[in-house]
Parts: sequence; structure tokens; C-alpha cells
Amino acid sequence: MNATNSSGDSPFNDSHSDSNNQNETDWIDYLFAYFEALQRLIRIPIVNFQPDRQNVIRKRSTVFLPVAGITLAILLTVLLISVQFFWPLYISILIVGSLELLCLRTFSPEAIPQSRELILPSTSAGSSSNIFILTITLMLLRMGLFYHLLAGSVTLLTPCILIIISIALGIWLIPFSICFVKANNESARWANPNYPLTIKQLSYASLILIPLLLAGVWFSPGRFAPALFTAALLIYWIIRKLEDYHVEVSDVHIEGISSLFQILFLLICSIDFSFLKNISE
Repeated sequence: MNATNSSGDSPFNDSHSDSNNQNETDWIDYLFAYFEALQRLIRIPIVNFQPDRQNVIRKRSTVFLPVAGITLAILLTVLLISVQFFWPLYISILIVGSLELLCLRTFSPEAIPQSRELILPSTSAGSSSNIFILTITLMLLRMGLFYHLLAGSVTLLTPCILIIISIALGIWLIPFSICFVKANNESARWANPNYPLTIKQLSYASLILIPLLLAGVWFSPGRFAPALFTAALLIYWIIRKLEDYHVEVSDVHIEGISSLFQILFLLICSIDFSFLKNISE
């Protein structure tokens, strides 16, 4: 005999329904967490969440930062290619680079000079005028590297893949840094103790980068391999720096590391290794 409630329905249906509702809520929260990860990389507010779910969504969004990074990297590259139909390459790069600085946090050149105390503990960030000059210089350097890769290639596919990888890996360093940093500031965007990230969670989230890395190896092994090797050395150095608890790591430091990586990666990709052939001859 089946037990029924007063309405004739099984009492187990309520628990089953609650379980389905909970699963549906979890999936919705994960979807919102992806948009929240995008929001954390965008300077303009695009979404607002209910206060009772905001903390849960924000905590889960840290895992989706690598996915959000790839999304924005692809969008920026597609925008750069599209703008070239209307303006010359150098103007297109200036337009897209300016829009990126105004609307996104995918590259923060002002954070690099402010991170010198982390890179070189004996130095300070410097005056505001020095920071401004360095910010402009680093911004133009990155744009110049974009131009060099795009103008010096027969096809757009290879340089676009390298540009996407530089942005995606640069943003990936943000959750990577969160795994190792000792966070104390509860109002911080990245180094926040309320939104931690474990190495296991980062490992699963990083699987999305595998197809992108394989594309780099396939289309441009000569440029990608040295850049990836340099990236591995930089990651090792970052771990050593972040584990040094004598330095209080802030959001500026994390964004500075992310932005510095992008420039170094593009610099290595832009090296003309033909001089090695001339030396051997």
C-alpha cells in the first residue's frame, strides 16, 4: 500500500520536487556565476543579483574567471578584426585598445608600475606622474606588439590566436594568484577571503584552456613554445612571490601580474629568431 497525504499524492513527491528545484537553482546560480565572472572583468555594470544570492554567486564566479577570460579575449579579437574593415590596422588597434581600457579589466597597465614593490621589494610605486607616463608607455607597447604580429603575418589566424592566448592566460593568472595569496581585505575584488579558490577548483576550470593551447602549438609552434616556456618561469616566480607573507598582496598586485604577463608573452612571440639561423651559418 502506498502512503498518501490528504490530497492523495505521495509524500515523497514533495522531497523529489524540492530536490529538482534545488538542482534547478544550482544550475541557474552557476549560469549567473559565469555572468558575474564577466562582470568582475568589466568596468561597466551589466547585471544585478538579488542580495540573498549575491554572495553565493560571487564565490562561485571565481571558478568561471578562466572561461570569462577566454570569452572576452575572443570578443576583443573579433572586434579588432571587424574594425579593420573601416579603418587602417594601426587606427583599429588604437580604437579597440582604448575601448578595452575604458570598459574592461582584461589589461590594466596602470597596475604594473604600482606593483613594483611586489616585483622588486626594495622599490616603491613612484610618483603619480611616473605612474602615468609608464601607463601610457606600456599601453602603447602592447598596441605596438599587436600591430607587429598582425602586420607581419600573411594570415590573421595565427596572430589572432596568439593575442587570444595572451589575454586568456593573463586573466587566468588572476584566479591562479587567488589560490596562493593570503587574503585579508573583505572589500577586495580579487584578494578577498570571502571568495577563495582551491587548486583543485582551478585545475578543473583550467581545462577550458587546453584547446586554446593546442591551437597555439599547431598554428605557431616557433613563437608559442618560447612564450609558453617563459610563462612557466613567470608562474613559478609568481608562486614564490605570493607565498612571501612579508608582502601584503592587493588587487593592484594581481592585476599588475596579469598585465605584465600579457606584455612579456607578446614580446617573446614577437622575437625574430631568424638571427639564430644567421649565427649558425
